[in-house]
Amino acid sequence: MKKTTMDIYKAMFPSLLIYLFIVAGFSQIFDMMGLGTDAFMTPGANPAMPMPEFHFGTMAGVSLLVHIIYFIAVGLVGYGLILMIYRMARYGTDPEFVDAFYFFNAKAGSTIGTYIIQKILTVVFFLLLVVPGIIFSLAMVPLGAVIGIDGIRGREGVFTPIKESWQMTKGHKGMIFGRMAIVVIIVLVFSGGIGVAAATSGMTQGALMKVLNVVSTVLFGLISYVAVVDIIRELVARGAFDEIDPIYEEIEDEEIQGEVL
Repeated sequence: MKKTTMDIYKAMFPSLLIYLFIVAGFSQIFDMMGLGTDAFMTPGANPAMPMPEFHFGTMAGVSLLVHIIYFIAVGLVGYGLILMIYRMARYGTDPEFVDAFYFFNAKAGSTIGTYIIQKILTVVFFLLLVVPGIIFSLAMVPLGAVIGIDGIRGREGVFTPIKESWQMTKGHKGMIFGRMAIVVIIVLVFSGGIGVAAATSGMTQGALMKVLNVVSTVLFGLISYVAVVDIIRELVARGAFDEIDPIYEEIEDEEIQGEVL
């Protein structure tokens, strides 16, 4: 029986909650240790052109290294979560949190290369024009699943998953945009309300503010993943993955061989 969006989300909820708490918690821990982004980069003094100012030194180097490792690790786990969602929607598998670390494997180098290229292209497209950046970002929503499929089926190359994700979302970007737009609106409303409440109560600094930042990050992440789960499920239902991951390929091959014999 096909799983609904709610079925998949409920099954994924514990893994998503752990992941989001780790993401939110580590950011606060880095800041408290003096390893936040301010250690190696601060906004420029010129308000007209707020180009960042980079700092040099031991602490700046350690902070930058920590953030790079964190950035890559979070990206790989994020891909793993997308693959988990896809497997549930496509094959009805049951998720386990350890599955989120699927891409920490022998092919991690290739996956990291794809991840870095995706982020660079996203930034470039946003700098050129906002619209191309949005379109590219929409096309990369199922990228984690595509990378996993390519790894299993022996397709190699850091650019290959990006091209396949772009191709398979053709005709579906409107659907993806609609779901993500709803999430963005909800998050903006909630974040605005939380910001006003924090300012009104005077809770803009200190430990309580750090706790609020963690809670809001987790809350907004959980809301966002509702859209992500529904997008992946809908792409599966529409047959978007059929070309790169044909379910019945092995069965058909066996039948053909049997007939020939």
